[in-house]
Amino acid sequence: MTNLELVTFCEQAAEKKTLYMWGTYGKKITESLISAKQKQYSTRYSAARVQFLKKHIDGETLGCDCAGLIKWALWTKGNILLSPKYEAATDRGTNGLFREAKEKGTISSLPEIPGVLVWKDGHVGVYVGNGDVVECTLGTRGDGVVFSPLKKGGWTHWLKLPEIEYVEPTKPEEKTETTAPQPITNAKKKISLLKKLKKILIKH
Repeated sequence: MTNLELVTFCEQAAEKKTLYMWGTYGKKITESLISAKQKQYSTRYSAARVQFLKKHIDGETLGCDCAGLIKWALWTKGNILLSPKYEAATDRGTNGLFREAKEKGTISSLPEIPGVLVWKDGHVGVYVGNGDVVECTLGTRGDGVVFSPLKKGGWTHWLKLPEIEYVEPTKPEEKTETTAPQPITNAKKKISLLKKLKKILIKH
């Protein structure tokens, strides 16, 4: 998968009905999923949050967390229509993503490359270009997978995913201005007509 495909996936995920659920990665919210995650991460699931999530069981709404957005993309090979299948090799939390990244830097050196990850301790998002990020969050910026401004995220670092092939976006072909074709004049015909005209004038 390329960085551009990752961006497309994240933008499509942001258009779906999603809610923030710790420990999940694009799975449909069901009673059994809520129950399993509540048992697994009891401190992350208050009674109020559990009730809220249960009210949104509709067969469409998906649960996800910030690192789960990355797993969701990787575990579907970037196909938003597929259900993610767990892969242990790429099951990393936010700090694992940062630790295993071979290319990374401080946010002040963020390259203008769509598909690089933006990171701060405990949270991660995907930079989609033009100062925008897609992240899965819970708070003032939203609940679930949302678009947010890069400047408001408090991000401290950027990194590249080792599984992603980073390519340059294709630039649209420049349109060259074409001048309207000029009518082709036949010089020989003009000369011939002038000669005929002269003959007529001389006769008269």
